[in-house]
Amino acid sequence: MRNRISAALVLSLALLAPTASPAEVTGVVAADAGCTAPSEEGCAECCRPVGGGMCTQLSWTGAKDSPTKPWYNAQRALGKPCRETCKPCARCLERDKNTLAKLKAPEGCDCAETEIGVDPCHSPRSCACFCSRHGRLAAMCAEPAAADDDDSSSSSSDDEG
Repeated sequence: MRNRISAALVLSLALLAPTASPAEVTGVVAADAGCTAPSEEGCAECCRPVGGGMCTQLSWTGAKDSPTKPWYNAQRALGKPCRETCKPCARCLERDKNTLAKLKAPEGCDCAETEIGVDPCHSPRSCACFCSRHGRLAAMCAEPAAADDDDSSSSSSDDEG
């Protein structure tokens, strides 16, 4: 058992690793570009670049006949760059999108006024935990801003005459 590292520990280490922007880390632009769930064709495992050019591989460890809908419940730090043959993980996984949709703020919770702190989910039903989870998931699942060709701030009425 000494060589087995819990998924939570690997996730913690991956989150602590130095990273770049979401687009640079995932190597994809759209939130759902790439594998969003292990049940998708060819997505039993997917890879996500992390800081320093290293790779984290996500996979489902449950049984094929499990009543639980498969999700990426295992993460493995590969200690090397991602293989070209490993499909990229989407920035926003199916489970992330579902979790974000179900998150409910505790009564009276105002994320703008809440200090997140070091371990906000030590109290899992706290406002700080909600704000931390919601902020992380919203950032992962947000679509990149589209370039606006009709930007009114770049034109002026002086241009016409």
